[in-house]
Amino acid sequence: MINTPNELSAALQKTRCQVRVTKSLYWHFLEVLPPRAMGSNFFIFQEGDGERLQFTRYGDSYYCHLLGDYLVTEDWKIHTAVSRHDVSQPFKVLFIFTDSETCDTPEEYQDFVGKEFFTISEFADAMKVSFRV
Repeated sequence: MINTPNELSAALQKTRCQVRVTKSLYWHFLEVLPPRAMGSNFFIFQEGDGERLQFTRYGDSYYCHLLGDYLVTEDWKIHTAVSRHDVSQPFKVLFIFTDSETCDTPEEYQDFVGKEFFTISEFADAMKVSFRV
């Protein structure tokens, strides 16, 4: 069971599903900022352009899945965003650009924009990069 924000980010990059989290981590995200949306057994958390997370409670079990994220490579040179509306859908690549002031998509990554991947790890492998957690 996931108990810290860093563990959560790492786990969410590897799966296409939800991950089980502790009650304390669920409440941490619920209380740190007002939810973007909330229902009887779920809420959506997002700080700025960062991870958009959906937390869900089923009885005494707590889960989280990634809806979207702004990703940066380990060397900080490539920036990209991915998003999906539901955990059953793949992530769609919204944009990719370098850390230069032009914000142009590097030629070797142009074909990735608009493509879909089921996990962030699958996307990173296809690009042959590592994203920061």
